[in-house]
Amino acid sequence: MKIVVIGGTGLIGSKTVAILGQGGHEVVAASPKSGVNSITGEGLKEAMAGAQVVIDLTNSPSFEDKAVLEFFETSGRNLLPAEAAAGVRHHVALSIVGIDRTPDGLAGQLICDCCLGFADTSLFGAEKAVSSPFFNRTAGGKRFFST
Repeated sequence: MKIVVIGGTGLIGSKTVAILGQGGHEVVAASPKSGVNSITGEGLKEAMAGAQVVIDLTNSPSFEDKAVLEFFETSGRNLLPAEAAAGVRHHVALSIVGIDRTPDGLAGQLICDCCLGFADTSLFGAEKAVSSPFFNRTAGGKRFFST
């Protein structure tokens, strides 16, 4: 299975790429370093070609609220149409949004178990997906969540 890991050269991304590769998957470690940029759209079409799954492990370069929101909205507006055009069936996103509302001691477990949102891009248009910056909705029986 071809899996594109957006942010595939970062801390979590590089580990994800290694594990998926060990599992026999064809993995693309997509990042600006490899010519794939989710903000500018550069290289997305080529990276997505033939992929079944995209794992989004990107992180905003700023922690300022407005900049973070703009980063993820722009990235989503570029990623989801590219995925849909390539026939990608699943979008997985990692987020720690809302982690501050979890009971003490559970944060790490929740990050591992609950912060992955699964999206079947064939069930909805890209415009709908990015209308909620954190994919916090249910569509077609699939749950999209941030925490």
